[in-house]
Amino acid sequence: MTIQEFLLLHTTGAINFSGQINVLYDEESDGTGTITAITVTENALFYNGNTLESNLNITNILTQAEQVTFTFDDVLYILTVVDINFIPMSPGFSFYLFQVESETSIPDITDADLTFQINVADGVGYNTPIFFSPLLTVGNYINSDYNPLINNGNVIRRSTLRVEADRFIGNINSSSPIPSNFEAILNNNATKAQVQDSFYTDTGITNARYRGSKATPSTFSNTNPAISANEFIGDIHPDDASLQVVCTYNNSDRVYQPLLHTGPNRLPGYNVEFVNIKVGQQFNSGDITLNYSFQNSSGINVAKTIDPGDLLIMNPASDPPLPEVMRVLEHNTFNKILVVQRGYLSTSQNISVDVDTLIYKIQRTDVFKIDNFIRNLSAIENSMIYEKESHSVLFTDGFGLVYRQSICPDPDSEITDVTVDDPSDRRLKYNIKLIGKSPSNTNIYSFEYKDKEKFGYGTYQGVMSDEINKKAVSVDKEGYDRVNYSLLDVEFKKIKD
Repeated sequence: MTIQEFLLLHTTGAINFSGQINVLYDEESDGTGTITAITVTENALFYNGNTLESNLNITNILTQAEQVTFTFDDVLYILTVVDINFIPMSPGFSFYLFQVESETSIPDITDADLTFQINVADGVGYNTPIFFSPLLTVGNYINSDYNPLINNGNVIRRSTLRVEADRFIGNINSSSPIPSNFEAILNNNATKAQVQDSFYTDTGITNARYRGSKATPSTFSNTNPAISANEFIGDIHPDDASLQVVCTYNNSDRVYQPLLHTGPNRLPGYNVEFVNIKVGQQFNSGDITLNYSFQNSSGINVAKTIDPGDLLIMNPASDPPLPEVMRVLEHNTFNKILVVQRGYLSTSQNISVDVDTLIYKIQRTDVFKIDNFIRNLSAIENSMIYEKESHSVLFTDGFGLVYRQSICPDPDSEITDVTVDDPSDRRLKYNIKLIGKSPSNTNIYSFEYKDKEKFGYGTYQGVMSDEINKKAVSVDKEGYDRVNYSLLDVEFKKIKD
């Protein structure tokens, strides 16, 4: 049965009964069924255990529903909402249509339980609760005049000190400066003025606040209430895909879509920034509390912003390199303490980190896609994203944050093997020392390769791939960066046997 046929049965009254919920399912070849839509009549809805109040606008709640769940015949059905419509009918018979997707199949569509008739006398058929999520428990707030999410805040918060002076009633033609409610003002009974209290400037008098409740990102699992994002075109792949395959897809085979990112530049990318702090006391394997102090060489005792969810690494130019990535769980700025998740992204924990080791942050770039006809945004989690314009691949963690980037060859070139030029991935090297800078201010290092049989014995001169222009960086089939030194003003060479 199609959606149109399903709706026709409702509008003709064939299955549209007051207080009832109907389910549309498609028959599969193996005798199972897939639920594609449900309808809910208005008076089938209960809120906080009570029948729907006439002054409660349930539409504002239902349009935010993302999932519908219910258990029938010992089977739990989890339905993802893809579209919602309200169908007006006569009182008591108007209904909501939810078009859904579900990975749970009806085991047997010939089951007699699926065609039971409601028995009003004994209540059969009324004992199947259906839940809409996310659970919206504070109905008075969700549907109040103070909810900014539906743009209906219209009550300005009144001052605790200032009052209204009525100079218009009774005295409009009078030369007296005394307001008509002067006695009420003296008795402290005058109406409070609709201006906010402010100890800073008179801006508070002209920019009034609305009444409401206070919340911070930590109230909602460190999710910011709004984002400012740039659009880019990308092709999404699972994080276990082959990097070589992702890089070498033909453009005609890619599934491009508009995506959003919160990075500081027009295109998303991976960058590491120093946050002006260093390890304050010995930090050993297994420790999750990191005490820090300021790196005040500039005379400024202030750290750059570090929020829960940010990714930290220790001094990337240290010898040997400290490869561990740590995810920030809490940040106490007063006591200068970070609580972190160790060994994030399956990196090896640093055995011991000395005092004064510099701390860096992976510059925060969150990536989102638009779901359900621009109804909401969802983070692109645990993915590899091919970015069309820069021909690069972004790697995201379980929260959609970019933690790595690799540059692919030009998609129009005939190169099929992604391996290009000299291996310059920091992970392949040790005994890394800064020995100078090029005319363009690129850092020049001396280093040795860990795998000497594969890459050579001795000490070499070159760059670190994560510090240079991404156009000079490519990635090999094993996922390591390689550098095209012909695009740099640094010579790659062996300087010691």
